[in-house]
Amino acid sequence: MTMENLNRLGAITDREYLDRVRLLNALGMTVIISSCSNHQKLINYFSDYKIERIGILMGVHEFKNIIIEKYQSNQDGRLFSAFGELFSKNITVYAYPALEKEGDKMIFVKNLPVPEGIKFLYQHLIENDQIVQVRKYNKDHMHIIPYKVFDLISSGDDESWIDCIPAELLETIKEYGSFGYGKKNIDFEYAKSAEEDAKYY
Repeated sequence: MTMENLNRLGAITDREYLDRVRLLNALGMTVIISSCSNHQKLINYFSDYKIERIGILMGVHEFKNIIIEKYQSNQDGRLFSAFGELFSKNITVYAYPALEKEGDKMIFVKNLPVPEGIKFLYQHLIENDQIVQVRKYNKDHMHIIPYKVFDLISSGDDESWIDCIPAELLETIKEYGSFGYGKKNIDFEYAKSAEEDAKYY
């Protein structure tokens, strides 16, 4: 979990970081919290440990932003070198499809709009399986916007957010008051002590 990315959303408290970690743990996932500001630094970090294969999963919109940033920042002849740093032989980017930001059209790896100047390079990376389309996705979940779910949980106005999360997370959110759940109607105190929370750091 990259703290740098979360901070871009506004002020995020330590408690909110722990809320995210706790919910991922409840889904059986191991979480690393770092201040890594971009994927390249993360790749370099793992490469130091001689990991043979690294897979990076991200949504197509975030992936598009990374590609455009690489393209715009390397108009000085370093384009191939810059992309080579991200797409080395042991790196595979798995792109999760999404809806257009405006409309109902599905965006996949193959119809993702990329700058004209790197279309040939982008196609090369697809053909060599360095950019891979996630095929097992749930279109019914595409309408779920994380920050809107967050707002619903913290506002306490309704519980329509329950249908937007995995069922096994509901009790965890209620038990710990994750994302401010319950604070609107009661003087909420977290169920677990600071010492117990410390294990999530």
